[in-house]
Amino acid sequence: MKANTIEDALNLFDPHHPLLEEDDIKAYYVARDNSPIEEMKTILKTATDFPKLLFSGPPGCGKSTELAKLKEMLKKDFHIIIFSVKEITNTFRIDLDSMLFHILKKVADKAKEENLSIYSEKLEKVISSGTGRGSDIDLASAAQDGNGIESVLDDILSEDEQKEGLGYGSILGPVFRRPFKPRADALLNLINDTVWDLEEKTKKDVLVLVTDMDKLKLGNVYGLLTSSSLYLTKIQCFAVYTFPVQLKYRTDFIEIYRNFNGVYYLPNFSSYNRLGLPDENVQKKMRDIITTRIQTKLIYDDAVDLIVQFSGGIVFELINLVRQCCVVSLMEKIKFIDDEIVNEAAERIRRVYRTVYSAEELKLLLQIRQNKQFINTDASKQLFRQLSFTEYGTGDDVWYDVAPLLFPLLEEITLEEE
Repeated sequence: MKANTIEDALNLFDPHHPLLEEDDIKAYYVARDNSPIEEMKTILKTATDFPKLLFSGPPGCGKSTELAKLKEMLKKDFHIIIFSVKEITNTFRIDLDSMLFHILKKVADKAKEENLSIYSEKLEKVISSGTGRGSDIDLASAAQDGNGIESVLDDILSEDEQKEGLGYGSILGPVFRRPFKPRADALLNLINDTVWDLEEKTKKDVLVLVTDMDKLKLGNVYGLLTSSSLYLTKIQCFAVYTFPVQLKYRTDFIEIYRNFNGVYYLPNFSSYNRLGLPDENVQKKMRDIITTRIQTKLIYDDAVDLIVQFSGGIVFELINLVRQCCVVSLMEKIKFIDDEIVNEAAERIRRVYRTVYSAEELKLLLQIRQNKQFINTDASKQLFRQLSFTEYGTGDDVWYDVAPLLFPLLEEITLEEE
């Protein structure tokens, strides 16, 4: 149902809560011409070798909502498990054991729903521990693989090793180098046994969709997708894992690419091309994202157009701008959103960047704005994660630009230089 009041709209426009539920997808989802989910759906429905796909895109482009749409498209063909890694960690870092245990728990829930005996025979005790970090003996017994299960404490990884993704800090304890492998072996066996039982008894395959991996620490994801990739790919089901788009700039990204069955990217909406010319079709799609959620009596057409312009094709920023407009309207006791309110909301967001960014960072953004190219430095990567600039296009036709919301800051520094 569309929002009938500004108060309703405030709750419908939350950039931190993408469309995930089936009812929300049906009510508010806007199809994208440049989404790869149709091709992903075809592969998942056709292949029989349990493909493992990688899915990425610029921050805030709407990956989680697209995966939720993919779930809705395939719900008749698969037992679908979709979860965010934010369910597993509070530190933007996860270890392999925690990831595998969470997958096991989700698969076990399906087995329990189907009244499969494997749940009570093998899984119930392990799942009821709540963490997957119970005794190795319990896991060994459940997986019937006790020979390789042992508790081995090793040197704690140095901070540098953690940064390089060589080890993963447990959210429940210290970082150890070797204890994870036997636990991971047992968890993998349990997952595969349960998946096999589900598929055998119900005649439906299992599909795992893991969202928000792009929000983890870069080194952490890199380690999971390289040194631990065999665990993620040996799961005997179909799977899609998200990953940070920055990884594609690493010289060894090909190693990740070769470990999986396909890599897909979701681009931002290119509401303007690299020359600054508007694309009316794309802008209409972005206007639709707004007007499918809110009654047009609450927001003027000029205000919608201005929000689309300021968002720069970033869905997160589009939703965030509408939400900030709702806040301004509520504080000023106005029952609609016009262009003055949009400008005030934009300035509120801009003020945060103005306070934080130094002249050097603004000059870097100005350089990106002028050249439309990615600058592969740590400072640039940080600005990219913060949505200060973003990526447009796909394949060979990729270019970069600063978020239009920040254009006034670049104008200010240009005037200072003159």
